[in-house]
Amino acid sequence: MKAMILAAGFGTRLKPLTDTIPKPLIPVNGKPLIHYAITLLKKHGITEIMINLHHLGEQIEKQLGNGSQVGVKLHYSHETEILGTGGGLKQAAPFFGTEPFWVVNSDIIMDADLSSITKQHKKNQALATMILRPHPILNNETARPTAFYMGDTMKISETVSGDAVEIDKQPFMFTGVHLIHPKLLERLPEGFSCIFQQAYKPTIHKHEAIY
Repeated sequence: MKAMILAAGFGTRLKPLTDTIPKPLIPVNGKPLIHYAITLLKKHGITEIMINLHHLGEQIEKQLGNGSQVGVKLHYSHETEILGTGGGLKQAAPFFGTEPFWVVNSDIIMDADLSSITKQHKKNQALATMILRPHPILNNETARPTAFYMGDTMKISETVSGDAVEIDKQPFMFTGVHLIHPKLLERLPEGFSCIFQQAYKPTIHKHEAIY
């Protein structure tokens, strides 16, 4: 199984730090942020990883190299112009082949049983399986990210903007970690695109297999 770490972004919310250091290399507890994503994947035997690069991407490639120092094999997808969460995956599509692959944001620090989720994903014959968490509105937080709702089978039934969140339906938010079947990428256009707006949202609205 392969994976992709999304690391091309500008890190706008961490400015001015990210004017000179790409967000994936910002140290957290003595380690570059991206190391936590690599460690999560490696823990579950996923050692062939693509990283997309744009903003200060040369620093990331220089520091991580081929991945041998952290026990994985790294590949890089260079974006001359930033391609977004969908376009970055679309450009790297040949790397994934025909099997499901994991996608992890480079600013994620979490632990999850990716191996168990992979088995469930295949059992469901899902186009994608998203790791969700309770929506922050449930804890009276000020953030209003997109909300997802799911039924008893954990199939995602609806997604709404943060302004339309309904608490009584038990809203969830996306964590930045998901397992995707390459067939989903066929629904994305060439060039810049958003994986949510141009793949997930229409697929969920058609009641297709997103879990």
